[in-house]
Amino acid sequence: VMLGVLSELYRSAPAGVVLSSLDISGKSPQGLIIMAGQAPASETVLKFANSMKAGKVIKKTDVNYITKRAMATGQMVDFEIRAGF
Repeated sequence: VMLGVLSELYRSAPAGVVLSSLDISGKSPQGLIIMAGQAPASETVLKFANSMKAGKVIKKTDVNYITKRAMATGQMVDFEIRAGF
C-alpha cells in the first residue's frame, strides 16, 4: 500500500511542486497523508490535490492552507495537503 501511495504522489505532482515534508500513517482505508511544500502558484497546488484524488489509491484530499510568499526569484506559495487512502 505504501509503495502505491508514493507512486500515486509521484504521478500526480505537477512540475514545480516541491515537498518539504511527507508523513504517511495508517493503512487503507484509514490511512492519512500529510504533506507540506512549495509550488509556483495556488492553481498548481489545487491541480495537485485534484490529480491525487482522481487516482486509484488516494480517496480524499483537503488543502489545509496555501500562503503566498515573495522570493528573490519571484513568487512562490507554501501549502499543506491532507489526504486519505
